[in-house]
Amino acid sequence: YNELKVSAAMSISMQLDAIPEDKMPSACIACGACTHACPQGINVPEVMADFAERKKSLPSWREISRQREEAAKKLAAEKK
Repeated sequence: YNELKVSAAMSISMQLDAIPEDKMPSACIACGACTHACPQGINVPEVMADFAERKKSLPSWREISRQREEAAKKLAAEKK
């Protein structure tokens, strides 16, 4: 979440794509139990909701890989 909030690097998509759906930020049920247990007083459900929303704007790792492959093919064709 911190990496995504500070700078959306491509590795974030790769890391998030490796997480099972039931562990994604969108799986948070917003019960608030974690907020009460958090020693830093972070409103975890709010953070998870923001994280889930930001994740929607990221391309999937599959899409990033497809774009890289297309760019490599285009570059190779231009060199010929």
